[in-house]
Amino acid sequence: MEVNPKDPKHLGAAVLVIAGTLGAGSMLGFTIEPEETTELRVLNATMTERAANLESQVEGLEQRIEVLEDIAEDCRKMLTENNP
Repeated sequence: MEVNPKDPKHLGAAVLVIAGTLGAGSMLGFTIEPEETTELRVLNATMTERAANLESQVEGLEQRIEVLEDIAEDCRKMLTENNP
C-alpha cells in the first residue's frame, strides 16, 4: 500500500495519530510544556485554594459581626430602657 502525503485521508489519519500521542502522553503524566508553565499551574492551584479558604473565613467573620451587632443593639436597648 502506497501512502500519499497529499491525500486528505492520510493527512487526517496522521493528525489523529499525533493528537492521540500527545493526549496519551498528557494522560500518562508526560507533559510537553515549559517548566515555567508547570510552576504557574501549581501557583494558580495554590492561590485558588487560598482564595477559597479566605472566602470561607470572611463568611464566618461576617456571621460573628452580625451576632456582635445584635448583642450591641440589645445592650443599647437595655441601657435606654433603664435610664429614662
